[in-house]
Amino acid sequence: MHEIIAQKNIKAPLAMIWALVEDFSNLDWYSPATKVEKIASNNPDRKGEIRRIHMANMPEPVDEVLDRIDSDNHSIYYHIPGTPMANYQVCVSLTDDPDGGVNAKWHASFTEITVEGLTPEMMISIMEDTYSNMLEEISQAVQAG
Repeated sequence: MHEIIAQKNIKAPLAMIWALVEDFSNLDWYSPATKVEKIASNNPDRKGEIRRIHMANMPEPVDEVLDRIDSDNHSIYYHIPGTPMANYQVCVSLTDDPDGGVNAKWHASFTEITVEGLTPEMMISIMEDTYSNMLEEISQAVQAG
């Protein structure tokens, strides 16, 4: 099992950050996303909802599939099928920091690389950068909002 972790302390109220993160299919705050399509599920808990993310530097969109939202613990769980990383699972969590602000964390895992020429270390580095950038953009969005 390989892990990817990116975290940041964001100086804003937890409720404000959670409002951005909980709105799974709205990535207006994330600049690399040129378009996001929401493909709703039939489940009342939104399990199976897909956010199809189009980005300028990628020829095909990326589908991220919502597994569950845990509002009580300010966490979202989703998976991303069809990546070079097999069994790719993600958890986004927010916790109050006793010293102020909110600890925002992206924690992902995968079992193996399925594409020749890529290594787990390469994908970990790429995804750590991606999630760090997302955390920075969340921070900027809540500071501006």
